[in-house]
Amino acid sequence: MDETSFIPKTARRKVVAVRDSANVWRKETKSSFHMTVAGAVSAAGPEVPPITIVPGVRLFMKDIADLTIERAAITGPPKGFSNSKILPQWLVFFGDNIAHLPKPVVLIVDNSATHISEEAAQICVEYGIMLVGLPATATRLFQPLDVALFKPFKDGYC
Repeated sequence: MDETSFIPKTARRKVVAVRDSANVWRKETKSSFHMTVAGAVSAAGPEVPPITIVPGVRLFMKDIADLTIERAAITGPPKGFSNSKILPQWLVFFGDNIAHLPKPVVLIVDNSATHISEEAAQICVEYGIMLVGLPATATRLFQPLDVALFKPFKDGYC
């Protein structure tokens, strides 16, 4: 399981100025939206849809309807980043999606502080999930989602 943030590419910057003038303006479109996606992959084959994390406490029905990934979930913490309250939500979502698989299921996560909580541990026990944290110094070596999925997408669209 891993999460990553996406910020859309901004338009190219344009500089507007009269030649030899001290008054120069830079026209630049600022991105005002970002989102985080948390997902998991399985070596055994079963697919688990991602959860999209967008900024905002209230989510609009239009935003939820625009989510075109089948069975995916959406949530909205105030700042739009993963936090310690998101992981328990995601674990329940994950557990519901793997209910048909034999237990225990091993889930490998990085050593982020947001992945450690008593509530998350209880949910893992309830769903038969063995949560394995990678050592803090080794996560850059074991990031299959970042290398194979998130980076190519970011290179093309973000």
